Amino acid sequence: MTDPAGPAHADRAGASRRRSIITITVVSLLLFFAFWYALSYYQASRGAPAPPTARQTTTCIDPSDVRVSVLNGTRRDGLAAGVAGQLKKRGFVVEKVANNPDGQDVSGVGLLRYPKSELPKVSLVAEHVGKLTREEVAKQPTITLVLGKGFTELPAAPDERACD
Repeated sequence: MTDPAGPAHADRAGASRRRSIITITVVSLLLFFAFWYALSYYQASRGAPAPPTARQTTTCIDPSDVRVSVLNGTRRDGLAAGVAGQLKKRGFVVEKVANNPDGQDVSGVGLLRYPKSELPKVSLVAEHVGKLTREEVAKQPTITLVLGKGFTELPAAPDERACD
């Protein structure tokens, strides 16, 4: 038996059937992978451990054990010297007072640069100078406070902490 519409009709019908099968297969695969991806997120969030929380440490550091360099990252005369004097009154050891050697003005309140080894001391300095951008610098020998354009004054000294 021959097809009354001829071989052209059979070719078109076969091509249409193949196109439908390919489309259904591709859509099914996309749905499968979307479901699998969503399921992996759901399972990961159920079995994930709780995020780590900060532990309170009782490390007491006296300001006299902290060496700080104060740099002026602005064009205001005497800014670094004034802040250095206040830090000395609070008990810190001020090693250096100078202009920012980069010669660039620092935007924002300022920067607190430090080596990783000085991290516990940086927290104490941050309590006294306020919120500054912190930068861990590997080759930095000491804690360096670079005052920026947004710096106005040191906040009030925090209350003394009793060390056990």
